[in-house]
Amino acid sequence: MTDAEYARKLASYADPTSWGAELKVIRFEHGAQFCDAVILLAKRAWLKRMCQSPSFLIHPSVKDEIQSQKYFPNEYQKKLIWAAIFAGCLKDCSDLNIQKLSNKLCVKYGNVWWKDVEEKYKYIIKIKSENYRTPHIESNAVSVFLQNTLMGKSYLVDKKYEYLKLLPLF
Repeated sequence: MTDAEYARKLASYADPTSWGAELKVIRFEHGAQFCDAVILLAKRAWLKRMCQSPSFLIHPSVKDEIQSQKYFPNEYQKKLIWAAIFAGCLKDCSDLNIQKLSNKLCVKYGNVWWKDVEEKYKYIIKIKSENYRTPHIESNAVSVFLQNTLMGKSYLVDKKYEYLKLLPLF
């Protein structure tokens, strides 16, 4: 496989924290430089896919900034990305796995950096729990209308966009 093929495979995963086992194999089979190239390509491809997804919990203007930077996020944007990963992708993980990941981030970036991410993560969770509710559906017919018509789907997308605008820019 080429580095681009490995990167596409990794980028297809919903959660980039699950890349570890694959990357160990790639590093063993192809060496560190090849693995580093795969990581760079996979990060950019994954970020591109996430920025195009309405389910990725980042403010739309931050997504636009990342896209204009050709998916090379700055430090501020990396913090928001990690906060979104914790808030969205890791919702099914146990507290032990979240603690392991947060410890790895503390080692890699430092405790102050992690505390900033944790603050953003908690804020995203707060906004998500308080504000993101599916529209109150009175009947099954309305539900079917919203899910199966262009106008209904457009309404749901608009609601999701309004919700994403509540997410932090800080």
